[in-house]
Amino acid sequence: MKFFVTGATGYIGSALVDVLETGGHEVVAFHRPGSDLSALEGRSCEKRVGDLFAVPDLREGMRGCDGVFHVAGNTSWYRGDRAEVWRANVESTKVVVRAMAEAEVKRGVLTSSVSAIGVNGPADRPADERTPHNWPGHFHYPQSKKAAEEAWFGSDPSREMMAVNPATIM
Repeated sequence: MKFFVTGATGYIGSALVDVLETGGHEVVAFHRPGSDLSALEGRSCEKRVGDLFAVPDLREGMRGCDGVFHVAGNTSWYRGDRAEVWRANVESTKVVVRAMAEAEVKRGVLTSSVSAIGVNGPADRPADERTPHNWPGHFHYPQSKKAAEEAWFGSDPSREMMAVNPATIM
């Protein structure tokens, strides 16, 4: 199979490229102009330069792919980064979904966050997808991840879309 990966030069994205290629899959590694490509050294992936907010750049890279992994994002919790985090996490997701539709890609995996899930409180009641999102509004990162999931899952119901919700990346 062939997969398109946003954020392919980052920590999670480059590890994903490695896993996919090791599994025998073809990969299109999408990155910004000027990205440090050292994490992709030795990989056979097709490196595709483009703008994460440009549907044509994404669409052209996705053509012929069986699935998309949208890994790119911003993990800042700093309140001063609110607009940048929202743009990177929510607006980029909307653009990726539009590009998937135009490229006729029917499968996608969004790298989200455990913070897109609400907080239950008691340790004996773990939170899951059904837990209402109850993070306070001033925590912009969880709000952005929840909104990104809504954009992801609110797209064409004929698509097979899923999200992964890591807690901490080290």
